[in-house]
Amino acid sequence: MWVPETFGSVAYLFHHKNWINQLVAGINLDMVGENQEICRSTLTLDRTPDSLPSYLNDLLLELMEESVKEFDTGTQFGSSSTFRYAVNPHTGGSDHHEFVDSTIAVPCVMLLQWPDMFYHTSMDTIDKVSSDSLKRVGWITTVAALTLANAGIEEAMLFANQTCSRGVTRIEETQREAIQTLYEKKNKPNIKTNKKPLTKTLAKTTSDFRDKIEHIVWREKLAVSSVKRLAKNPELDSRIRKHVEDIEHSRKRALSTIEKNLSFTARTLGLTLPVEIEETEAEKQAKTIVPKRLFKGTLDPEAFKKLLGEEEFRWYEDMAQKDTKFPIKRAEIINFMNGKRTLHDIVKAVLVEYTDVSVEHALKLIKDLEKTKLISLHK
Repeated sequence: MWVPETFGSVAYLFHHKNWINQLVAGINLDMVGENQEICRSTLTLDRTPDSLPSYLNDLLLELMEESVKEFDTGTQFGSSSTFRYAVNPHTGGSDHHEFVDSTIAVPCVMLLQWPDMFYHTSMDTIDKVSSDSLKRVGWITTVAALTLANAGIEEAMLFANQTCSRGVTRIEETQREAIQTLYEKKNKPNIKTNKKPLTKTLAKTTSDFRDKIEHIVWREKLAVSSVKRLAKNPELDSRIRKHVEDIEHSRKRALSTIEKNLSFTARTLGLTLPVEIEETEAEKQAKTIVPKRLFKGTLDPEAFKKLLGEEEFRWYEDMAQKDTKFPIKRAEIINFMNGKRTLHDIVKAVLVEYTDVSVEHALKLIKDLEKTKLISLHK
């Protein structure tokens, strides 16, 4: 597809509703030809959002890593490559965002060179283009597209294994992060000698990481299972179940390790656990609300502004100025609205993806979406 950015995809999806069910996956290419040294850019993989877990993320990451072996010279000390690549949570901002909306639900990632110091300026000229970048991204995309277009049972098993292996690593990394964070919290000079706030801080930190691991485990299980979009086979189902068990074992190990670490810290510092974690009024309220979206496709800001009114919509514009990730957090909150999850559960999920998600802000969004008849609320 080669369409006007975003609006072209929206129009195409609207006029080809039956086509959506035939889609296996998508790769959006945006600004992929930068000379990394001149533009100070990095080839970035923009993942599918957590509301749409997919094997596709790890397949593209695998190919980005393989491109180093394919295009760069190896030495006895390792690769001599200066090529930079990274992985981002879903940021939207281009056509892939329209496909991963929960009412469309086609796994789609973006390859993007970012940041680019000449972005949208008159200095963004042909001398900033790199044939190496274009060749490399062309290779990654072509291999992915041809593999996916011809994928069967064997490829589905391969992708499930890739996703499970990397998923277990992500769980283990979160476990390490949890223990490191607990160590840093207990050694903060302002609370390390004050037992009551220290106990509450450690308990809250542990609770937050429990939630984070549970969300990651949920996401990784669904990502492994998503290979069923490529093929259906009893042996594949059996393999997926085994991978799901492996992820579950990783979950148990990680949670056990964190709990043991917390218990050891409490004993050595003479702290009394468990301790009740206080909830705000907003958190209590969020637990009673189950939102369900009533519209299809991404929420267009201009349409929302028209429905809500310019004065009330100004709050959203101010928030986007203060927090550049606010619009994508808002989109992901909407993606999780399936009429089954409480708003509290939704905020916890989005918090893992993007951090710093306010329950109060989510409640305001819910109120405004209901007011404009874009969602319904259940208790």
